[in-house]
Amino acid sequence: MNLVPRRLTVALLVVLFLYLTLYTWNLRTGYLDKLSTTTGLSFIGFVLKPADWVQDTASDLWYQYIYLVDVQKENTQLKSQFRSLNLELARRREEASELERLRKLLQFDAPPAWRVEGSRVLSRRVGPYAVLETLVIDKGARSGLENDMPAVTDTGVVGRVFRVAPLSSQVLLVTDPNCRIAVLGQESRTSGIVIGQGANKPLSVAYVPLNAALYEGEILVTSGFAGLYPKGLPVARVKTIRRSDISLFQEVVAEPLVDPRALEEVLLLDVVDDADAPEAPTGNASRDIMLDVDALVDQLMSKNATSGLPHELQPEAGADDRTGSAPSPGDAMETETTGRATQ
Repeated sequence: MNLVPRRLTVALLVVLFLYLTLYTWNLRTGYLDKLSTTTGLSFIGFVLKPADWVQDTASDLWYQYIYLVDVQKENTQLKSQFRSLNLELARRREEASELERLRKLLQFDAPPAWRVEGSRVLSRRVGPYAVLETLVIDKGARSGLENDMPAVTDTGVVGRVFRVAPLSSQVLLVTDPNCRIAVLGQESRTSGIVIGQGANKPLSVAYVPLNAALYEGEILVTSGFAGLYPKGLPVARVKTIRRSDISLFQEVVAEPLVDPRALEEVLLLDVVDDADAPEAPTGNASRDIMLDVDALVDQLMSKNATSGLPHELQPEAGADDRTGSAPSPGDAMETETTGRATQ
C-alpha cells in the first residue's frame, strides 16, 4: 500500500531535479530558450498554416461566388441587350428593305392620263388548292378603287382588281387562268393574248400567227387595245416558241416578270377623269378674253384722253364718240363685213 506514494514521491523529486538542472544549465548557456523559441514557432506555424489555408480557401470561394453572381447578372444583362440589339437590327433591316421597295415603286412612271394609288398586300391565295390566284390588298371602295383597275409594280403587271370591298380588295393575278391580257412584242410588235395557267406554271401566249415574228427572251408589253391596261406595261418574257403543224397559231410560253409570292406592295392605276383635267379655253372663252382686253384698252384710252395727252397720242376724230376710243378689232371686223355686203 505504501509503495505507490513512495514511487510517486521519487518520480516527482527526479522530475524536479531534472528541471532545476536544466534551468540552471539554461541560465548559463541559453540553449533551451533558443530551442524552445524555434520549436514553438515551428509548432505554432504548423498549427496556424492549415487554419490560414482554410481561411484563404473559404475567402477565395466566397469572393468567387460573389464574382460569379455578379458575372451571372452581367451576363444576363448582356444577353438581354444582345437580344434587344438583334431585334433592333432586324427591324432596321426590315425598314431598309421596305424603303428600297418603296423607292423602286416611286420610280414607276405612270402613263399619261392615269393616276397611281399605292396599296399594301394583306394576304395571298396562290397554290394548287386556291380557287383563284389572288391577292388581298388594304385599299377598297372608300379609297376610290373600282373593278378592273390594273395592279402593277416597278417590274411589271401584277393583275387587275376584280372584287372591291369598302376597306379591302382582291386582285386577280396574271397567273390565274381567268386572267387574259392583250400584249405586244416589245421588239417585233407581234400581238397576242397572255393567259394564266395556274400556280407555279408559265403563261401561255395565244393567237400568235404562224408567220408572225416573235423572239425568245423578248419582253411582252400591254397593247392597250382593250382599254383595261395602259399601253406599254411589261407583262412577261417569252420563254419558248414552237410552231405547230396542225394549228394556225404558234405555241408560245412566257414567264411572268412579277413573282406574286414576293409581293408586299402594289400600285393601282386609274384613268384620270376629264373633270379632273384642266379645261382648255374654248372659242367662246377666247372671244370673251379678247372682249375683256378690248374693254380694258378702251378704258385706258379714255382715261388718257381726259388727262391731256399729246395730240399725237389722242384718239382721232373718227373714233367712237361714246367711249372716246379707237374702234375695237371686233368693230373693225363688223365694219369690213358690212362694207362687203353693201358692195
